[in-house]
Amino acid sequence: MRCLRVIVLAVFLCSISVFSQDNNIKHSIVKGETISSIAQKYNVSIASIYKLNPKAKKTLQLNQVLLIPNSESKKTNDLTVSDSEKTTQIDHQVLPKETLYGITKQYKTTAELLYKANPNLETEGLKIGQTISIPSNLSKKEIADLSNPKLEETVEKAEPLTHEVKPKESLYAIAKEYGITLKELQNANPKIGKKGLSLGQIIMIPSNGKLTSKELAVKETKSETETLPAAVAEKKEIIPAEDKNKEKNIVEDSQVPTSEIIHEVLTKETKYGIAKKYGITVASLEKQNPAIKQKLEVGAKLSIQVPNNAIENQIKKEDGAALSQIEKQADTTTTGLTIANEDLIAQIIQSASDKIGTRYRSGGTTTAGFDCSGFMYSTFGAFDIKLPRSSIEQSAIGEKIDDVNAQKGDLIFFKTNGRRHINHVGMVIEVAADEIKFIHSSTHSGVIISSTKEPYYHRNFAQVNRVIK
Repeated sequence: MRCLRVIVLAVFLCSISVFSQDNNIKHSIVKGETISSIAQKYNVSIASIYKLNPKAKKTLQLNQVLLIPNSESKKTNDLTVSDSEKTTQIDHQVLPKETLYGITKQYKTTAELLYKANPNLETEGLKIGQTISIPSNLSKKEIADLSNPKLEETVEKAEPLTHEVKPKESLYAIAKEYGITLKELQNANPKIGKKGLSLGQIIMIPSNGKLTSKELAVKETKSETETLPAAVAEKKEIIPAEDKNKEKNIVEDSQVPTSEIIHEVLTKETKYGIAKKYGITVASLEKQNPAIKQKLEVGAKLSIQVPNNAIENQIKKEDGAALSQIEKQADTTTTGLTIANEDLIAQIIQSASDKIGTRYRSGGTTTAGFDCSGFMYSTFGAFDIKLPRSSIEQSAIGEKIDDVNAQKGDLIFFKTNGRRHINHVGMVIEVAADEIKFIHSSTHSGVIISSTKEPYYHRNFAQVNRVIK
């Protein structure tokens, strides 16, 4: 009887051993293989291989036989294409800005399955250009559609909306362009308040921001025109939409004769004054001399590419022979401003808008803090327009204008806190039928944009003065 029990026990242990062997796969190591690559090949974890092959932790040898857990392999093999299962194994190359979450959504899979199919992801993470295996529940048709450009375009559009700051743009103008409030734009870009906008800066647009097709077309046309030299922009012919690419090439290939001038910055000279002298824009001057974007230092030598016709016109001015051709043809708009002054006002408003968020400081005239008149004094002074220091003195210069005739660049004055004399000033940045929007440095909020529709400013409005004609 005892002998019979021993035999039964031996048979049972043997069957367990055979069963265990059946649950494992034998793998012979070939040249170039690592534990990581073997684990990825069989869709198993590195830990499970080491568990069956403890010696493999120390060294791997050519032709060495490893036991691979067959049970895990079988589970993960179910992820490959088969007639009985719906999951499919897809090879995917990681693109810039892609995330694990985005990939799982795109292929209708889970992060757990991705980690299981790609053991290295847990320790190394995603890398651009890396090819990973993705177990997916997509149908064959849906997989084919993934390479369809229309789908890629849809995925790109779903990404967060951004905006590249262009010359003369202000926070207020950008917010209006995307149909959002200034506060929403500032909340999405908290750092703007401290540093202000800079040319080429990328800012985030809140999810509710959206460009209409009409606005988008205007934006594209404007951005193309702004990058053209002034002389080319004025002579630009209208070309049908289908020939836009051809038009671009014509503009880029056109050779506008230019000469290089070395200009040494003198005391009290400004970027606007130098740019105006040589017939170029401030943006063009900064682009040619990036070092002056932050500060224009006296004695600095600037390299300026100037159109030859602008040099000829400058010589004519200096000799007193005649005005430049551009000045002869300067049109007057319905508001009474010349084109040159419109450009100047746009730059002044842009400069002021870049300071939005700067704190209020009594007596302040720098970005460390402004009071209301100090803000106007500093903003206009940067463009060689000298204003008196106080708001009541500023209200006495220029021409007093009816509020219904107010326009951009005008100074707007108020008598606040029940005072009988003017004690607050701002600059008009937008005029509607029954509303004037102005930028100013307020006691409680610092540099902000306000409206005469607000009861406080409507009640305390005093007058509008025009200092640029």
